[in-house]
Amino acid sequence: MSVSSWRFLPSFALSFESPVSLTSWTKFHSPKSKLIAVALWACFLTACVSTPPTWSVFKTPGIAPAQWSRINDECSYEAEKATASADSKTAVSYTWNRLYVMCAELKGATFVGRVSMPEDQWQRIKALCTKEAELAVAKQAPSRSRDELKEDLEFDCMKRNGVKFRQSYYP
Repeated sequence: MSVSSWRFLPSFALSFESPVSLTSWTKFHSPKSKLIAVALWACFLTACVSTPPTWSVFKTPGIAPAQWSRINDECSYEAEKATASADSKTAVSYTWNRLYVMCAELKGATFVGRVSMPEDQWQRIKALCTKEAELAVAKQAPSRSRDELKEDLEFDCMKRNGVKFRQSYYP
């Protein structure tokens, strides 16, 4: 048994016209129906807008990047483990973020806040402020107080450049 090709379809199948035209959907007769159409159109447009990513930001003076990566992984795992069997009525993202912050603070980090902005903008501001803070403390000897000062200068710079740190655990 062979499968017929599209070339062998009858000509009426290729020239099919819908009994409902597009113009019939766009004809609104009453002002109420026009208002409903505009409201629906606005809802469709706002549904397509994406929200920027959100990051939890911590001060981590004296913690090496490899150590912070391990703390991040451990705290993510602990928060995931604790919220895995959560009730459907539980605000899982709130609970997860709260547990993550509590875990990170127990391991020596300080929660600064949550930041929501496009990633490229965040990376640009973060790089600018890191460089500015490194230049400001370059002449000081390496120490924990130098690391704390550097992070304070970084966060002051970020605030000057429009970064808003929210203290909420909600995403």
